Amino acid sequence: MGNILVACKTMNKQMSSSLVDSSEQQAQLQNVHTKNQVVQKKSSSAPNQNLSKELLYDLLLAELASQRGDYELAFEKYYTSA
Repeated sequence: MGNILVACKTMNKQMSSSLVDSSEQQAQLQNVHTKNQVVQKKSSSAPNQNLSKELLYDLLLAELASQRGDYELAFEKYYTSA
């Protein structure tokens, strides 16, 4: 009988800790959701610019150059793209 009481007590602790964990997760999700809303509001003020073939090529070239350690070319292409 004592083992059953210990098991019930352990289960109650686990259940209460999982409830705390789920409420913490919900709070974190709400924070992320709020942060995403703020980011979306800020990004809506970005200028409307078309992505031409040349601009896309320069951005991809700059990214690949920086990954391969050619920082001079990467800087040049990012600079001209800006």
